[in-house]
Amino acid sequence: MTTLFDVYLMAGRNVRKALRTPQFILVEVLIQPVIFVLLFAFVFGGAIHVPGVSYIDFLLPGVLVQTATFGGLNTAIALTEDLRNGLMDRFWSLPMSRFSVVAGRIVADTLFSAAGVGVMVAVGMLIGFRFHGTVPQALAAIALAIATGFAFAWVAALLAVVFKLPKPCKASASSPCSRWCSRARHSCQLRRCLHGCRSSPATAR
Repeated sequence: MTTLFDVYLMAGRNVRKALRTPQFILVEVLIQPVIFVLLFAFVFGGAIHVPGVSYIDFLLPGVLVQTATFGGLNTAIALTEDLRNGLMDRFWSLPMSRFSVVAGRIVADTLFSAAGVGVMVAVGMLIGFRFHGTVPQALAAIALAIATGFAFAWVAALLAVVFKLPKPCKASASSPCSRWCSRARHSCQLRRCLHGCRSSPATAR
């Protein structure tokens, strides 16, 4: 119980610190999720055709997981800054669980990721997204996206403790998502090229 209370105290400290910087809340919780939804829905939406389902219903679950996962980058960067300026050493010297220092940061970042996911769901529903299931199933899907971000935050925290520098943590954490997006983009371009070649008069002859 003492460890859980320490986690609660550290999470509260990190939440209060973030609330004192409105720029962080404005960008990470409000602006960035809205940009992700609108960008992938209206800018890149014409490049992908999903048979049998609307594009926004296909898009939003993946973007939810992506946004929740990117929250782990904030965890890694914040921990590396605390490690470099000696704040982590001060916390670890206190009569409290060393585990709670890292866990409190992850819990706080997960709360902000959950708020960003909620904003994305609201924006998605405004532009046509609908859940094809019951309310408990919809809540379970949202919880799964948040849980994925929570798990990735632990990986990002491990990278922060190992590297102690923000750039290697960002590169290691974002490379899988970047590779997936690159492959998806090239795959869409290839399908469009093949479709155009097959329907062109030159190839028809």
